[in-house]
Amino acid sequence: GIGVVLAGRMSRRSLPPDALAACLRAVFEGLGGPRVTFFGTKAERPLLRKVLDHLPASVAGNYDDLVGRTGWADLADALAGLDTLLTPDTGTMHLAAHLGVPVQGFFLSSAWCHETGPYGPGHRVWQAILDCLPCLEARPCPIGVQCLDAFRSREFLSFLSGRPGDRHPPGMLGMVSALDDVGSTWLTVFGEDPSAPRRVELRALVGEYLGLFAGEDLTDHDLARLLYHEADWMLPGPEGAAFAAFDPFADQPQRNA
Repeated sequence: GIGVVLAGRMSRRSLPPDALAACLRAVFEGLGGPRVTFFGTKAERPLLRKVLDHLPASVAGNYDDLVGRTGWADLADALAGLDTLLTPDTGTMHLAAHLGVPVQGFFLSSAWCHETGPYGPGHRVWQAILDCLPCLEARPCPIGVQCLDAFRSREFLSFLSGRPGDRHPPGMLGMVSALDDVGSTWLTVFGEDPSAPRRVELRALVGEYLGLFAGEDLTDHDLARLLYHEADWMLPGPEGAAFAAFDPFADQPQRNA
Protein backbone atom coordinates (compact mmCIF):
# COMPACT_ATOMS: atom_id res chain seq x y z
CA GLY A 1 0.00 0.00 0.00
CA ILE A 2 0.85 3.70 0.06
CA GLY A 3 2.25 5.45 3.11
CA VAL A 4 1.73 9.18 3.55
CA VAL A 5 3.67 11.38 5.97
CA LEU A 6 1.43 14.37 6.62
CA ALA A 7 4.07 16.99 7.38
CA GLY A 8 7.59 17.69 8.49
CA ARG A 9 8.86 19.82 11.33
CA MET A 10 9.19 22.88 9.08
CA SER A 11 5.80 23.89 7.70
CA ARG A 12 7.16 25.48 4.54
CA ARG A 13 8.80 22.18 3.58
CA SER A 14 5.42 20.41 3.64
CA LEU A 15 2.56 20.41 1.17
CA PRO A 16 -0.71 22.01 2.35
CA PRO A 17 -3.70 19.65 2.70
CA ASP A 18 -5.21 20.31 -0.74
CA ALA A 19 -1.92 19.79 -2.59
CA LEU A 20 -1.01 16.69 -0.59
CA ALA A 21 -4.47 15.20 -1.18
CA ALA A 22 -4.20 15.83 -4.94
CA CYS A 23 -0.79 14.12 -5.06
CA LEU A 24 -2.05 11.17 -3.04
CA ARG A 25 -5.10 10.79 -5.26
CA ALA A 26 -2.90 10.70 -8.37
CA VAL A 27 -0.59 8.02 -6.93
CA PHE A 28 -3.58 6.08 -5.56
CA GLU A 29 -5.23 5.96 -8.99
CA GLY A 30 -1.96 5.15 -10.74
CA LEU A 31 -1.35 2.16 -8.47
CA GLY A 32 -4.86 0.79 -8.82
CA GLY A 33 -6.30 1.89 -5.48
CA PRO A 34 -4.20 0.21 -2.75
CA ARG A 35 -4.72 0.82 0.94
CA VAL A 36 -3.32 4.06 2.35
CA THR A 37 -1.62 4.51 5.72
CA PHE A 38 -1.19 7.97 7.23
CA PHE A 39 1.73 8.82 9.53
CA GLY A 40 2.41 11.81 11.72
CA THR A 41 2.49 13.17 15.25
CA LYS A 42 -0.48 13.79 17.54
CA ALA A 43 -0.24 17.48 16.70
CA GLU A 44 -1.00 16.63 13.06
CA ARG A 45 -4.32 14.90 13.65
CA PRO A 46 -6.28 18.03 12.61
CA LEU A 47 -4.20 18.06 9.43
CA LEU A 48 -5.33 14.52 8.64
CA ARG A 49 -8.98 15.62 8.76
CA LYS A 50 -8.23 18.43 6.31
CA VAL A 51 -6.47 16.07 3.92
CA LEU A 52 -9.36 13.59 4.08
CA ASP A 53 -11.80 16.39 3.28
CA HIS A 54 -10.05 16.85 -0.07
CA LEU A 55 -10.07 13.16 -1.00
CA PRO A 56 -12.75 11.19 -2.86
CA ALA A 57 -14.57 8.39 -1.06
CA SER A 58 -12.47 5.78 -2.85
CA VAL A 59 -9.44 7.01 -0.92
CA ALA A 60 -11.04 8.38 2.24
CA GLY A 61 -12.74 5.04 2.88
CA ASN A 62 -9.62 2.95 2.35
CA TYR A 63 -7.03 4.05 4.88
CA ASP A 64 -5.37 3.27 8.19
CA ASP A 65 -4.84 6.11 10.65
CA LEU A 66 -1.52 5.79 12.48
CA VAL A 67 -1.15 9.52 13.12
CA GLY A 68 0.17 9.92 16.66
CA ARG A 69 -0.31 6.20 17.31
CA THR A 70 3.16 4.71 16.72
CA GLY A 71 6.31 4.40 18.75
CA TRP A 72 9.65 3.76 17.10
CA ALA A 73 9.23 -0.01 16.72
CA ASP A 74 5.60 0.28 15.57
CA LEU A 75 6.56 2.88 12.99
CA ALA A 76 9.30 0.66 11.56
CA ASP A 77 6.91 -2.29 11.36
CA ALA A 78 4.23 -0.23 9.61
CA LEU A 79 6.68 1.23 7.09
CA ALA A 80 8.41 -2.03 6.23
CA GLY A 81 5.58 -3.49 4.14
CA LEU A 82 4.77 -0.42 2.05
CA ASP A 83 5.05 -0.21 -1.72
CA THR A 84 5.90 3.50 -1.59
CA LEU A 85 6.01 6.39 0.89
CA LEU A 86 4.89 9.92 -0.01
CA THR A 87 6.66 12.36 2.27
CA PRO A 88 8.35 15.71 2.67
CA ASP A 89 11.91 15.78 4.02
CA THR A 90 11.40 13.94 7.33
CA GLY A 91 13.00 11.43 9.66
CA THR A 92 10.28 8.94 8.70
CA MET A 93 11.48 9.27 5.11
CA HIS A 94 15.01 8.25 6.12
CA LEU A 95 13.74 5.32 8.19
CA ALA A 96 11.70 4.10 5.22
CA ALA A 97 14.75 4.37 2.94
CA HIS A 98 16.78 2.36 5.47
CA LEU A 99 14.08 -0.32 5.40
CA GLY A 100 14.17 -0.50 1.60
CA VAL A 101 10.82 1.22 1.00
CA PRO A 102 10.79 3.25 -2.24
CA VAL A 103 10.39 6.90 -1.32
CA GLN A 104 8.64 9.62 -3.29
CA GLY A 105 9.83 12.82 -1.66
CA PHE A 106 8.26 16.26 -2.06
CA PHE A 107 11.11 18.74 -1.66
CA LEU A 108 10.53 22.49 -1.60
CA SER A 109 11.58 25.61 0.29
CA SER A 110 14.83 24.82 2.15
CA ALA A 111 14.65 21.06 1.48
CA TRP A 112 17.30 20.10 -1.10
CA CYS A 113 17.68 16.48 -2.14
CA HIS A 114 21.43 16.81 -2.68
CA GLU A 115 21.78 17.61 1.01
CA THR A 116 19.11 15.57 2.80
CA GLY A 117 17.49 13.28 0.23
CA PRO A 118 16.75 9.61 1.03
CA TYR A 119 19.88 7.46 0.91
CA GLY A 120 20.17 4.47 -1.39
CA PRO A 121 19.31 3.72 -5.03
CA GLY A 122 15.88 3.98 -6.63
CA HIS A 123 14.18 6.71 -4.61
CA ARG A 124 12.39 9.52 -6.39
CA VAL A 125 12.36 13.16 -5.34
CA TRP A 126 10.24 15.87 -6.86
CA GLN A 127 12.41 18.94 -6.30
CA ALA A 128 10.97 22.42 -6.69
CA ILE A 129 13.43 24.61 -8.57
CA LEU A 130 13.38 28.42 -8.47
CA ASP A 131 16.20 30.95 -8.48
CA CYS A 132 15.63 31.60 -4.76
CA LEU A 133 15.91 27.94 -3.65
CA PRO A 134 16.96 26.56 -1.29
CA CYS A 135 15.72 29.37 0.95
CA LEU A 136 15.92 30.20 4.64
CA GLU A 137 12.63 29.33 6.35
CA ALA A 138 13.24 31.75 9.19
CA ARG A 139 12.56 34.60 6.77
CA PRO A 140 9.12 35.35 5.30
CA CYS A 141 8.76 34.31 1.69
CA PRO A 142 8.48 37.48 -0.45
CA ILE A 143 6.86 35.64 -3.37
CA GLY A 144 4.12 33.70 -1.59
CA VAL A 145 5.85 30.29 -1.59
CA GLN A 146 5.65 29.98 -5.36
CA CYS A 147 7.62 26.73 -5.19
CA LEU A 148 4.31 25.12 -4.17
CA ASP A 149 2.82 25.84 -7.58
CA ALA A 150 4.73 23.00 -9.25
CA PHE A 151 3.10 20.42 -6.97
CA ARG A 152 -0.38 21.61 -7.95
CA SER A 153 0.27 21.60 -11.69
CA ARG A 154 -1.74 19.35 -13.97
CA GLU A 155 1.49 18.08 -15.54
CA PHE A 156 2.86 16.92 -12.20
CA LEU A 157 -0.33 15.18 -11.12
CA SER A 158 -0.46 13.37 -14.46
CA PHE A 159 3.14 12.31 -13.95
CA LEU A 160 2.34 10.93 -10.47
CA SER A 161 -0.60 8.97 -11.83
CA GLY A 162 1.63 7.21 -14.35
CA ARG A 163 0.22 9.09 -17.35
CA PRO A 164 2.86 11.71 -18.16
CA GLY A 165 1.93 14.09 -20.92
CA ASP A 166 4.01 15.87 -23.51
CA ARG A 167 5.22 18.54 -21.06
CA HIS A 168 7.28 18.08 -17.95
CA PRO A 169 6.00 19.73 -14.77
CA PRO A 170 7.11 23.38 -14.75
CA GLY A 171 9.28 24.63 -11.91
CA MET A 172 10.38 21.16 -10.89
CA LEU A 173 13.17 18.62 -11.24
CA GLY A 174 12.42 14.91 -11.33
CA MET A 175 15.32 13.20 -9.56
CA VAL A 176 16.23 9.54 -9.00
CA SER A 177 18.75 8.50 -6.35
CA ALA A 178 21.80 6.41 -7.19
CA LEU A 179 25.14 5.40 -5.69
CA ASP A 180 28.56 5.86 -7.24
CA ASP A 181 32.15 5.55 -6.00
CA VAL A 182 31.88 8.79 -4.03
CA GLY A 183 28.54 8.01 -2.39
CA SER A 184 24.93 9.03 -2.83
CA THR A 185 24.06 11.05 -5.91
CA TRP A 186 20.98 12.19 -7.82
CA LEU A 187 20.23 11.77 -11.51
CA THR A 188 17.95 14.23 -13.27
CA VAL A 189 15.06 12.53 -15.08
CA PHE A 190 13.37 15.72 -16.23
CA GLY A 191 13.95 19.43 -15.82
CA GLU A 192 17.22 21.35 -15.86
CA ASP A 193 19.47 21.39 -12.80
CA PRO A 194 21.57 24.59 -13.13
CA SER A 195 24.03 23.47 -10.45
CA ALA A 196 24.74 20.06 -12.03
CA PRO A 197 28.03 20.95 -13.80
CA ARG A 198 29.52 22.44 -10.64
CA ARG A 199 28.37 19.44 -8.61
CA VAL A 200 30.04 17.04 -11.05
CA GLU A 201 33.30 18.97 -10.65
CA LEU A 202 33.01 18.90 -6.87
CA ARG A 203 32.39 15.16 -6.81
CA ALA A 204 35.41 14.64 -9.02
CA LEU A 205 37.47 16.64 -6.55
CA VAL A 206 36.18 14.58 -3.62
CA GLY A 207 36.90 11.36 -5.52
CA GLU A 208 40.47 12.51 -6.16
CA TYR A 209 40.83 13.51 -2.49
CA LEU A 210 39.78 10.00 -1.44
CA GLY A 211 42.18 8.38 -3.88
CA LEU A 212 39.36 6.75 -5.88
CA PHE A 213 40.71 8.02 -9.16
CA ALA A 214 43.32 10.40 -10.49
CA GLY A 215 42.20 13.70 -11.93
CA GLU A 216 43.61 16.98 -13.03
CA ASP A 217 45.42 19.18 -10.55
CA LEU A 218 42.65 21.19 -8.90
CA THR A 219 44.74 22.69 -6.10
CA ASP A 220 44.04 26.26 -7.22
CA HIS A 221 40.47 25.55 -8.28
CA ASP A 222 37.80 27.62 -6.53
CA LEU A 223 36.02 24.39 -5.55
CA ALA A 224 39.18 23.15 -3.87
CA ARG A 225 39.31 26.31 -1.79
CA LEU A 226 35.63 25.86 -0.92
CA LEU A 227 36.11 22.22 0.03
CA TYR A 228 39.25 22.57 2.14
CA HIS A 229 38.02 25.64 3.99
CA GLU A 230 34.89 23.80 5.12
CA ALA A 231 35.05 23.33 8.89
CA ASP A 232 32.46 20.55 9.15
CA TRP A 233 34.12 17.78 7.19
CA MET A 234 32.12 14.63 6.59
CA LEU A 235 34.92 12.72 4.87
CA PRO A 236 38.13 11.45 6.47
CA GLY A 237 41.42 12.23 4.79
CA PRO A 238 43.12 9.37 2.94
CA GLU A 239 45.78 7.70 5.04
CA GLY A 240 49.17 9.33 4.66
CA ALA A 241 47.88 12.40 2.86
CA ALA A 242 49.68 15.60 3.78
CA PHE A 243 46.42 17.38 4.55
CA ALA A 244 44.90 14.60 6.67
CA ALA A 245 46.17 16.29 9.81
CA PHE A 246 43.71 19.11 9.16
CA ASP A 247 40.75 16.74 8.98
CA PRO A 248 38.78 16.83 12.28
CA PHE A 249 37.39 13.35 11.60
CA ALA A 250 40.69 11.73 10.60
CA ASP A 251 40.69 9.44 13.65
CA GLN A 252 37.00 8.51 13.42
CA PRO A 253 35.27 5.82 11.33
CA GLN A 254 34.50 6.89 7.78
CA ARG A 255 31.18 8.64 7.33
CA ASN A 256 28.89 8.77 4.34
CA ALA A 257 29.46 11.57 1.84
